[in-house]
Amino acid sequence: MTAWGGNNRFYYIDLSAGPTYWTGDLPIQVAAGHNNVTLSSPYARTWTTEVVADYVSGAVLNLFAPDVLYPVTYSRQYRFHLFVFDNRTAAERQLGPAMEKSVNTTRIQVALASLLPFAKVTVDAKIQ
Repeated sequence: MTAWGGNNRFYYIDLSAGPTYWTGDLPIQVAAGHNNVTLSSPYARTWTTEVVADYVSGAVLNLFAPDVLYPVTYSRQYRFHLFVFDNRTAAERQLGPAMEKSVNTTRIQVALASLLPFAKVTVDAKIQ
């Protein structure tokens, strides 16, 4: 996994890159094979969701800041733009789960809204 960001409220995660310099994390497709996850199985959805959630939590972790040192101004509205790039070939897409069925924007929005109960949260997902 390769990630960069934090500037201008953008954070990019490339799960197909790797292994990383700092942690040695494997690319997601290699990790799936290493863990004997068959991408066409129903379990693959759960496994992929958990892997992606672990990486996203790292970016979301910095969403809040303690106001011990300085006052933090929170927004009344947060809009999250989720871009999913499917780099599989057409043949690989037929074998594996469809990205449109794997990304549940409603569930993501509910989870983020629980972190921000004082604000309106919207999630816009674009799968390419």
